[in-house]
Amino acid sequence: MPSNLLALTALLSLTNAAAPAGNINVQVLSATSKDKVVPEAQVIFQKDGQTSLTGKTDAQGKASVANSLGVDDGTVSLIIKKDGFSPLVVKCPCNGMSYAVSETLQQLEAFRVVLNWGDQPRDLDLHVVYPGNHIYFEKKNGTDAFLDVDDTDGFGPETLTIKKRHPGEQYVFAIHNYSANQQYGTKSLSGQSQAKVFVYVGQSLLKSYYVPQGKTGSMWVLFALDGNGAFHDINNVVDVAEYKKVAVYLKQITDRAGFGAMTRASVSDQETAKELTGKADEALAAGSAEKAVELLQVALERNPNLGVAYASLAKAYTKLGRSAEAAWATRKADEIAKAPATRYRVPNDKITLEASSSMKDWKQYTFVAPNLLDDNLWTSWQPVTKPAGGVGDFVKFTFASPQTISGFEFSNGFRRIDEMFGDLYHMNNRMKAATLEFSDGEKMQLAFKDDPTEETVLLPTPKKCAWVKLTVNEIYKGTKWNDLAISEIHP
Repeated sequence: MPSNLLALTALLSLTNAAAPAGNINVQVLSATSKDKVVPEAQVIFQKDGQTSLTGKTDAQGKASVANSLGVDDGTVSLIIKKDGFSPLVVKCPCNGMSYAVSETLQQLEAFRVVLNWGDQPRDLDLHVVYPGNHIYFEKKNGTDAFLDVDDTDGFGPETLTIKKRHPGEQYVFAIHNYSANQQYGTKSLSGQSQAKVFVYVGQSLLKSYYVPQGKTGSMWVLFALDGNGAFHDINNVVDVAEYKKVAVYLKQITDRAGFGAMTRASVSDQETAKELTGKADEALAAGSAEKAVELLQVALERNPNLGVAYASLAKAYTKLGRSAEAAWATRKADEIAKAPATRYRVPNDKITLEASSSMKDWKQYTFVAPNLLDDNLWTSWQPVTKPAGGVGDFVKFTFASPQTISGFEFSNGFRRIDEMFGDLYHMNNRMKAATLEFSDGEKMQLAFKDDPTEETVLLPTPKKCAWVKLTVNEIYKGTKWNDLAISEIHP
């Protein structure tokens, strides 16, 4: 079994007798060997402004620490350390949980993804799709990758290791709720699972993902890795119920030329991230590379689009002799530097949608206007069927405050692969031509290719506006239905 990525996973309730009241009890397991305990691991609980709590795991991998912090919630962080293993940092609550750590790996292009969750749903599965490969519980080995651990009775860990990244190839990772029994419309993944995913590179925890709350669907799409090795957060729950459809959906993402524009961080988060980056640079100049890494990780949680923070992180990792981590940070810094300043989306919560009409729900399908913003290729807005087939229908984007718009991302047509009919793209109508109307009265004519890929349309010059209205002028006719379908539109 390889050895470079750290892995972590958690959430197994302790089954032994409870430790004294007022203690925090945890168990430390191996991420790459199911139910294997890790003794002699140092556990540290930290809360800002208070003295840290420390303990060490026993022969059963268990530690019990008197909780003088008074709380066990998101304000407390747990750190687990042991020589030969990657350090783990995770947000509490922690009492009664188990956490998995992984031996460090040395390969430069290797990384590990670890899933852990609560006792319900019982069976969550980790999937990865990349050219020629779909690795999951039915196919545990692929080209330079394998599923280390598959868990089917709650908690995890479930661990997937990429032994060697293939340059030029795109990877997409997702979690699927197998326990949903292929039912649509469930919320147990988002609302019940407490699922967490940790990505490790070299000797370091690279990324942490916590399942979005309040979402309907059985698949959590985590992140993509582009052909240059840069990570792209997706972190979206979509309603793909059948596990056999996971690879079909993820392949549509890997086939994309890009992974969509980022949403800009809030002004306060941008300022905090810059301040933390400045402090990190001071720490690095003073010879404290570890402190610099800690500060930069927090900065990038606040603003994942801060290129100078990734550049500083690469320097700090280089000082520490962590070449794999430095390479990752450099790639991300380069990717952000090359992106245009106009790449940021208007946040969904600043947009109100109004549509000329919407078809009624049918089975698991919905056709409402908000589907245009949900980052789910398998949902669409479809106006009510009529002889015109969508010509004359419109959707209007009204902003909470005036926004400077530089362009739009479009996913034309219905991108879904249906279990009965197959690929629905050509079966439904698609936009061929449309008019953009802006709140200042100006208009812009658009023409679309008949191609099931993402298309970015840039305005001649950025325009500040209170609203934008898209009206369909001409369509490509569907082979089966006279219904217009549009999957995504993002200003």
